[in-house]
Amino acid sequence: MTGFIVSLLMGLIVGVVYALIQVRSPAPPLIALVGLLGMVLGEQAVDMAKRHFQPPPQTSTAQPPRRRTGASLARPSVGGSHEREACNAAQPAAPHFAVRISRPRSTV
Repeated sequence: MTGFIVSLLMGLIVGVVYALIQVRSPAPPLIALVGLLGMVLGEQAVDMAKRHFQPPPQTSTAQPPRRRTGASLARPSVGGSHEREACNAAQPAAPHFAVRISRPRSTV
């Protein structure tokens, strides 16, 4: 915004100097400047409309890493993480449901 104000002030100063020394300004007529302003505003309006109607960026659908429990802790890991990721990427993502199984409490 500061650049626009500085540009306007410098243009006013040059315009005053041109008027004082009675030299015709090389600037185009006012009607041409209004047309240029319309072109700039139209371009800005299209950019604003594109941003407004653009779909929101997609978020990651990666699932959190599974906790290793029970028998999977005793089993050594085979293959690096890259191999597991490639294997998981080849399979379609299954819905992630958390199931908690409770054991009956003993009364003894």
